[in-house]
Amino acid sequence: MPRRFTPEEEQVIRESLRQAARAQMGPRGVRRTSIDELVRAAGISKGSFYRFWESKESLALDLLAEWEREFHRTVEQRFQSEQPRGFEESAAFLRSVLVEEFPRRMITAGMQGLLNPDEIAHLARAAGEREARIMDEQDLRFFDRLRPLFLKAGLRPTEDTPVIVAGLRAVFEAGASVVRPSGVGGGSAASGDSDDTEAPAPELTSPADGVVASGTPAGDVPADRESVDGAASPRSPSIGPGHPDRGPALAPEHFHRALALMIEGFLRQTFSEEVA
Repeated sequence: MPRRFTPEEEQVIRESLRQAARAQMGPRGVRRTSIDELVRAAGISKGSFYRFWESKESLALDLLAEWEREFHRTVEQRFQSEQPRGFEESAAFLRSVLVEEFPRRMITAGMQGLLNPDEIAHLARAAGEREARIMDEQDLRFFDRLRPLFLKAGLRPTEDTPVIVAGLRAVFEAGASVVRPSGVGGGSAASGDSDDTEAPAPELTSPADGVVASGTPAGDVPADRESVDGAASPRSPSIGPGHPDRGPALAPEHFHRALALMIEGFLRQTFSEEVA
């Protein structure tokens, strides 16, 4: 039976587990990180881990919620500073912060392992009612703070807040699938508390640098490469260098342009423009 900890010990252990999770899950993802590694770093038994979190996914979601709160403050400050006006400027702003700055900040902070779309999907499935409620309430409060900034930009919401928040999440997830690290989140640690297959070591890539998620320079992607780490590849095997009769390969700029159109279309469907 795990021994009881004093309140002071609990505070120290909780922070040690969080630091271990940032160091291990951040670059590698949840499924390639074992609870054994986390408790070893924190100096506690595996059984004691469950006094603090129900699962490693619950711990990862807490880290993401904390990181997201910090990023929300950055978005608000930029919105107030840049003061976009109308649909086009507001769409460009959202694309900049949600599709470009958010992934880059996660990579800079060493959180790229949690940015992989497979990891996002895994955490969404694993989220319990508590975690889902925290994330939902956090995002809803965030939009409530953005609402006056949108109004100042000349955009008045025409849809209910939950619809708009869900749309912003969809935009972020679409952006994460384009600007993302490769080789992370697709496998498990060897210790056995995850049942996925082993993934290659993390490797940072970015379409902004002319590199697709596989780490292959644009234009050099094998035609038969159907997936990256179990996720759909941005390049279809039927459209690429191996099939010159079917047109040019899809390049990173195509996906960035598609996201720009998606964001502006989303704004036009959920806001009305009232710019003088």
